[in-house]
Amino acid sequence: MVTTTRITHATPAATYAHICNRDLENDIAAQLVPGGAGFNGALGDGVDVVLGGGSRHFLPGDQKGKRGDGRNLIDEMRAQGYQFVSNESELVGAATDKKLLGLFGSSHMNYELDRKSGEPSLSEMTVSALKHLKQNKRGYFLMVEGGRIDHALHDTNAKRALVDTVAFNDAIQAAIDEVKKSDPELKNTLIVVTADHDHTLVLNGYAKRTGKTTATNPGVLGLVKNYGDGNPTLDKEGNPYTIIGFGNGHNRVEGPRQSLDEATVSADDYAQEAVVRISDVAGEETHGGTDVFLGAMGHGAEGFHGSMDNTAVFNVVKAAAEL
Repeated sequence: MVTTTRITHATPAATYAHICNRDLENDIAAQLVPGGAGFNGALGDGVDVVLGGGSRHFLPGDQKGKRGDGRNLIDEMRAQGYQFVSNESELVGAATDKKLLGLFGSSHMNYELDRKSGEPSLSEMTVSALKHLKQNKRGYFLMVEGGRIDHALHDTNAKRALVDTVAFNDAIQAAIDEVKKSDPELKNTLIVVTADHDHTLVLNGYAKRTGKTTATNPGVLGLVKNYGDGNPTLDKEGNPYTIIGFGNGHNRVEGPRQSLDEATVSADDYAQEAVVRISDVAGEETHGGTDVFLGAMGHGAEGFHGSMDNTAVFNVVKAAAEL
């Protein structure tokens, strides 16, 4: 599995763990260690590739971790044949014929906008995982999550959410390119792209087309502008407003809204305004309830069409894999 969150977080953990509470991340981590206490025996000799953040749930408290049982799960996994990497150069140099554990941060990995030198991108992790998994002649399953899109949206920080969405798109293309090296027509490969939920993000007004977002053009991160004269569209009090808003969140303006400019609303840390204040701090915006994107290509892709219940996706993947 590959993720930009802690690998013990909700979505990645769902691929390998069985637990009564998603917040029991120390116990979730232990389910990855072959032969160790708490190991999920259904995993056989272990998950082949594990890449993401969350080293704190693999290390004891005296080694900058959060484990209270004294176990160092990284060392335990090394003893079971895993190679361990913690930065981009180690990932690139990892052998493809050994199981791989990569932890690139104590908690979640950085947003793409804030990614530091030496921290691998989602695309790099995806390609590395595929190079390892393609060694398995019996085939493989790989889950790749752009997990921090969700976190930025909970903060109503559209810029970081969209930059991470672009990074996820890049990872999809990188996966397609890598897979096609050995399966050019995708006769034996199914690629599915979807989401587990949406958020309350909305697009306001009759916004004039903005062009691509660049360093000099805020694009969709900017203000709603009039189709005719290109000037900002104004609210009842005569103030401009952003193209992107949220149904709920922490940035609910009390009283008359203040005037905004594009430098302000396109800044890295700007939190878009919300209709309903549900908290005084960032991070509490909720999920939404509308349909999400579902796309597929390759072997079995014809099974995905129209509107589908999310529970049906699993069965289509299972049928394509002939399991």
